[in-house]
Amino acid sequence: MKKFMSKLNIIYCSLFLCLTTLPVHGAEHGQDQAMEITKILDLKMAVKAAQLNDPWLVGNKHSQDAVLSMSVAAGSLPDPKMSIGLANLASDSFNFGQEDMTQAKVGISQMFPPGDSLDIRKRQLELQSSQFPYQRQDRRAKIAVTVGQLWLNAYKAQESIVLIEKSRGLFIQLVDIAEAGYTSTLGKGRQQDMIRAQLELTLLDDRLTLLHQRREMFQQRLSEWLNGYFGGNFRDRYDDRPGFDPQATPETTPDTTHGNFALVAKMPDLNLLKPHLYVSSAQTKPERLFENLAGHPALKAIDQKIKTSSAGIDLAKQSYKPEWGVNAGYGYRASNALGKDRSDLLSVGVTFSLPLFTANRQDKVVQS
Repeated sequence: MKKFMSKLNIIYCSLFLCLTTLPVHGAEHGQDQAMEITKILDLKMAVKAAQLNDPWLVGNKHSQDAVLSMSVAAGSLPDPKMSIGLANLASDSFNFGQEDMTQAKVGISQMFPPGDSLDIRKRQLELQSSQFPYQRQDRRAKIAVTVGQLWLNAYKAQESIVLIEKSRGLFIQLVDIAEAGYTSTLGKGRQQDMIRAQLELTLLDDRLTLLHQRREMFQQRLSEWLNGYFGGNFRDRYDDRPGFDPQATPETTPDTTHGNFALVAKMPDLNLLKPHLYVSSAQTKPERLFENLAGHPALKAIDQKIKTSSAGIDLAKQSYKPEWGVNAGYGYRASNALGKDRSDLLSVGVTFSLPLFTANRQDKVVQS
């Protein structure tokens, strides 16, 4: 009897320790066993696919192209203006040759923005467009963190399921031993031992249910980032991308359109970025931290935004300078009533603005 109880307690203790070391969060049992899993997804593939398939990154690139196109247009002079008309036509007869000053006029004029407005406006838009690459770089890093966390959480649940399922046979054996001892003719087993073994098996199944649901939840959230991108051929979509390594890509191609994919069984090798800032035993100098922090793409984007605002101030100050324009005109005159030829007329001129009332206009623009 003592030998039997000693063996039973040893099995209890070993299984209890194995069970308590497994992390669990979540609820609901997903019947993943019934789902046919044919695709494999590793961490690098998930991050790369999410970055390439992110609509925000695509929209940001189009915004940059639009601003660059605007900068080219902003650095160009405004279109010249052309005028065509009749001048000094006699209103009583509408005879083109009746009056000496009657003429057909053709004129052209060109305006020049004040000061260096064109160059400054072009530079301002170029500075504005330079923010977008840093914004995309920061976005890619955030996607890598988010998708990486989802993948690792799903991987954690997946491997926990594997460990528990390997131990489940021992729990079933424990129940069989307890039932055999209780129902034997010798009556050496106790009812509470059998109930305890059944309870442990039930708790184990509950834990499996929670882990299955947790894995399904993280895989679903992961597939939302991938957004069905693997519905086609993964290699065809990646081969023309810079930095693509076909040797590092699994042979199978996950199809996240239906969420029908599993994670690789091997834990990926993860390396820290700039490990000298974290793993060094010596205290990092503030100057070194500042150098690394100043290189963050989010801060670089803010720096470019400040430069853009500074260029906007310079542009507003140009409004204190006059705006210039030149014009030229040609007037054709027909022969007079006696048949005598009349000279054609040529006219040229210059126009410019007078920024006299700066208090209510230029000053307000600069101050704003």
